[in-house]
Amino acid sequence: MKKLEVGSAFFYVERCYRGQLKTGYTKVSKVGRKYFELEAYPKVKFDLETCKGVTEYAPNISLYSSEQEYLETHERHEIAQRIIRSGLTTLRKLSLTTLRSIAAELKLEGYTDN
Repeated sequence: MKKLEVGSAFFYVERCYRGQLKTGYTKVSKVGRKYFELEAYPKVKFDLETCKGVTEYAPNISLYSSEQEYLETHERHEIAQRIIRSGLTTLRKLSLTTLRSIAAELKLEGYTDN
């Protein structure tokens, strides 16, 4: 991850009550030696190394460098879950391109060979 500074942007996904997702962009408002804070969550401290909320009762927030990174991560997880359900062992370490090819090869719904 790049060095954080005030004004750096993140795409966030907050998992709310009953599985609802709240998404958007926010900026870093404060950076310390161990933690940083975001404009959208001023009372939550995030660990500089893991980007996870460390404040007690912190909301369930995942941070990404961009919306595209989130979408690719989400798609990778979805494809892996479909493959696992089809009887193969976990494939989370494979690249998105490889997973797409496997999904097309297995003729999983919604995936064709590009």
